[in-house]
Amino acid sequence: MSRLVAAVAVIAVGFALTQLPDPPAPPQDLSATPLYQLSETQLDQHLRFLAASEPDPVRRLARLAEQAIGQPHEPAVLGEGPYDPADARPMYAIDRADNTSFVEQTLAMAVASDFESFFLVLQALRYKGGRVSTATRNHNLLADWPGNAQFLLDDLTESLAGGMAWVPVHQIVQRKAFLQQRFHLAADVPDEKFTGTCIPRVYLYKVLPELRAGDVVLVITGNDRQQFCQEIGLMLHEPADAEKPLRLLESLAPAAAKTVFRDTVIARKDILGFKFLRLRGDAVTAAAAQAERMRTLITPS
Repeated sequence: MSRLVAAVAVIAVGFALTQLPDPPAPPQDLSATPLYQLSETQLDQHLRFLAASEPDPVRRLARLAEQAIGQPHEPAVLGEGPYDPADARPMYAIDRADNTSFVEQTLAMAVASDFESFFLVLQALRYKGGRVSTATRNHNLLADWPGNAQFLLDDLTESLAGGMAWVPVHQIVQRKAFLQQRFHLAADVPDEKFTGTCIPRVYLYKVLPELRAGDVVLVITGNDRQQFCQEIGLMLHEPADAEKPLRLLESLAPAAAKTVFRDTVIARKDILGFKFLRLRGDAVTAAAAQAERMRTLITPS
């Protein structure tokens, strides 16, 4: 019998034949190869090697993030495959990523035990309740994404600096208008008055000592009336730079790259603040549970 992963992989790439060997190829350390140059079989081998050799998912995340540097950037890479004709783009892409899918895919790999669990956890991250459709995708990085990722990530924003550095953020979330304009979908969804929190840039110095490699960074922009997030990245650490060790890794054109975090903040006058998330202590266990749940929601046809 073919492995389940072979079936979901066929769906994910839009019925292009992607067959993983059964029994699986042996685990293999492929750290020397850029992540985006691996095939599905090689990624399966690499993830099984990392799961066995590095029990700490935060270390795994930092390692995979470094390995992904240089991955070509492409806007709006992923969609719902055969599950929704409104956006039939593939459900994963190893060789390229947009800004959001870069973080989602790297996170899913870090807590996965093989290719199959990577694919399933990725869908749990991308969709409300794991229900795959264009309308239920977590399009809004501020109002949708952090809440849906709670099974994997803790929101640090209100606890950093002893809880004395955050401010509220506000947004009128117009999902009905967004789905109509972007995908020509008619959805009876009322506007939402969303309130959240962020660390304003003027208080960033208070929280810098508490940030770690692997933390997820949401970049907040907007104005005094509404605030938005259209950019997400991962924090890395450069031990050789004692003065400014934090690096921000993002997928932006032309490719995923890391910059000195403090220098990026200084150069970007449009940034109002940041939201910071961190892998939960039980992230691997929680991810495995989500993968099991997603198997019942994603059924090859």
